[in-house]
Amino acid sequence: MSASFENFKLGQLVWATVEETPGEDHILVNFDGSYLPVLNTSDTALVRGQKIQMVVESLAPLRFRLIN
Repeated sequence: MSASFENFKLGQLVWATVEETPGEDHILVNFDGSYLPVLNTSDTALVRGQKIQMVVESLAPLRFRLIN
């Protein structure tokens, strides 16, 4: 089942899998089969295959914060 980005709610916790880390601060995550580029502003180095939990911080534009 593919994630519906329109159904996210502020403060919602979501799990994703890191698919790619093309740059120091950019990652590509997989939400239930849907891919989304995410800016990593944390000091945490992420690796492919890692499960991460994020909280929805903004809906327009869609923005997440990594939960450590």
